[in-house]
Amino acid sequence: MSDKMSSFLHIGDICSLYAEGSTNGFISTLGLVDDRCVVQPDTGDLNNPPKKFRDCLFKLCPMNRYSAQKQFWKAAKPGGNSTTDTVLLNKLHLLHLKSNKYLTVNKRLPALLEKNAMRVTLDSAGNEGSWFYIQPFYKLRSLGDSVVIGDKPLHASSHQLVDNPGCNEVVHHDPCRGGAGYWNSLFRFKHLATGCYMAAEVNPDFEEETPEQRSSSLDADHEALCARLRAPQEKVMSSYVRLRHLCTNTWVHSTNNPIDKEEEKPVMLRIGTSAVKEDKEAFAIVPVPPAEVRDLDFANDASKVLASIAGKLEKGTITQNERRFVTKLLEDLVFFVVDIPNSGQDVLEIMVNKPNRERQKLMREQNILKQEYIAKQFRFMQKQIGYDVLAEDTITALLHNNRKLLEKHITAAEIDTFVTLVRKNQEPRFLDYLSDLCVSMNKSIPVTQELICNAVLDPANADILIETKLVLSRFEIEPVANGEIPSLEAEDEEEVWLFWKDPSKEVRSKSIRELAQDAKEGQKEDQEVVSYYRYQLNLFARMCLDRQYLAINKISGQLDVDLILRCMSDEDLPFDLRASFCRMMLHMHVDRDPQEQVTPVKYARLWSEIPSKIAIDDYDNDGMTRDEIKERFCLTMEFVENYLREVVSQNVPFNDREKNKLTFEVVNLARNLIYFGFYNFRDLLRLTKILLNILDCVHVSTVFPITKMEKEEEETKAT
Repeated sequence: MSDKMSSFLHIGDICSLYAEGSTNGFISTLGLVDDRCVVQPDTGDLNNPPKKFRDCLFKLCPMNRYSAQKQFWKAAKPGGNSTTDTVLLNKLHLLHLKSNKYLTVNKRLPALLEKNAMRVTLDSAGNEGSWFYIQPFYKLRSLGDSVVIGDKPLHASSHQLVDNPGCNEVVHHDPCRGGAGYWNSLFRFKHLATGCYMAAEVNPDFEEETPEQRSSSLDADHEALCARLRAPQEKVMSSYVRLRHLCTNTWVHSTNNPIDKEEEKPVMLRIGTSAVKEDKEAFAIVPVPPAEVRDLDFANDASKVLASIAGKLEKGTITQNERRFVTKLLEDLVFFVVDIPNSGQDVLEIMVNKPNRERQKLMREQNILKQEYIAKQFRFMQKQIGYDVLAEDTITALLHNNRKLLEKHITAAEIDTFVTLVRKNQEPRFLDYLSDLCVSMNKSIPVTQELICNAVLDPANADILIETKLVLSRFEIEPVANGEIPSLEAEDEEEVWLFWKDPSKEVRSKSIRELAQDAKEGQKEDQEVVSYYRYQLNLFARMCLDRQYLAINKISGQLDVDLILRCMSDEDLPFDLRASFCRMMLHMHVDRDPQEQVTPVKYARLWSEIPSKIAIDDYDNDGMTRDEIKERFCLTMEFVENYLREVVSQNVPFNDREKNKLTFEVVNLARNLIYFGFYNFRDLLRLTKILLNILDCVHVSTVFPITKMEKEEEETKAT
């Protein structure tokens, strides 16, 4: 390189490394999924740089202080040689810009092919092997001289990689120059995700927006677009520019024509060129964060590698090393999408609380993970359930709150497979999978609801369900009266019993109270039955959600209002089971015909409608009566009010996590009872006072009226 083109290097400069000798080419990488450094002579040289020149760029960084550095300083100081100090100033790191990893020599490992040389790779943290001295090439200058562009610190081996023909290994042993862009300069625009250049060609199908406009569309598959930036000033970020196509002398502008017309909400608009200048050809130069570009590069490289590996898997030609490599890549992709650093933990044990949505979207755009494609393999994934390959978790994550996939890909065959799994395994999680298929974003999906109702409630599948019945039980009591001899008397009482078939198909039965008590004492079989029954109730509630009468009509005969009320108010049952009964009450009996939502209080009325004198009772339903319906739910309303009163009277209302589940369901039930007009305005004021105290976490020691007589007395005082 001539002296005229040479310049001194400084910390922070970005440079490329070009190997000369038996192997000529730029030192680059194999993408962000491979840490090896290579030289690819066929990709370009100094006169014709590689298309992926970003793979060849390194940043000169100051030396990081690793643990061995103090030892190095001690060894260097006693001699007092000025040469040592000068060499230290030339000691630096080479940071690969695209991967954000340090060029590192592993002194303990030989090169893969040239065994008498040390291996050179990229390392995210760096170590002592990442320190480099840049010395004059072949000692043509003395030590300590300033390093200039053209000096060569590394050696390119003549050996080529076996798995990447044409790539020469880089071992430890003049570039194309960049710079700031200026106005009135020529540029080519390269799309990073595809590697294609933006170009212009006439599009005969383009719909012109005005008759006088002659437009052409921009295509990414043809020769480069050269754009001229107007005004002879240095280009800065956040500037507004116009782009003129050099060959056609037309201006790049936006259009209102969507590219993704098949989508429900198109988001991509076509751009074109036109000889007419208008506001549509104004573009802003917006900086892109390096981390975002690095994410794109990693996803793009991973997509190519996975496509190659998939082809080898289909042909059966994959090697053991490639299997290990793709397994490591898949692990990296998991850490990438959940945005958690890889600290050596088991990738299958990661708990995902908040996935990175942008990276999820990026993986879909780069064809790494396509939900539509995965959904087509739904039945195959169902067959893998139980083999500890996370098939269940994949299905759940795929379909959770994904209405489009649920409506499109869930058919009777998939539902029947789940029913078969329920029968085969007798595990409640499969009931939970079925309940997830009923809803999306807390809204019912009628199509899948009907499929599940037809399958689960089919008499042929009755053996997978636990039946609920009120059974008349006889209890012996011992009445004691003054002066009388104690005697035993029999008294009949209805009790809730559960009936189910065990694995041997024998019918078993037990009262729900006894089951709950034995489960609490640690009886494993009873714990499993109670858990299974709770998941069954949750499934029934989802099947009835949003007034799905196919389920309501079939289930309500077995689980009527009185039976459900018995269970949700029974303090001998666990809180989570009582909460499930509350959900059943709401979705099966409260939120159904003939109930319709009413407005308890009208905040906006005509002035002429406002009477000169008004009482509390005047607010109630415009004179309409709901006595018959209220009579049916009067005990339920009493339970709701008594329960909430008990909660607000506690010193610490929300100390018990399990009880909070029941409290939430009771509050939700109260909310719907209000919306459906079950409370008159006077009762609503009393209930609202309790709810507000719960929200404020205020301990209330006041005794609220409990009995009907006490309520009437309070109402009399209020009037």
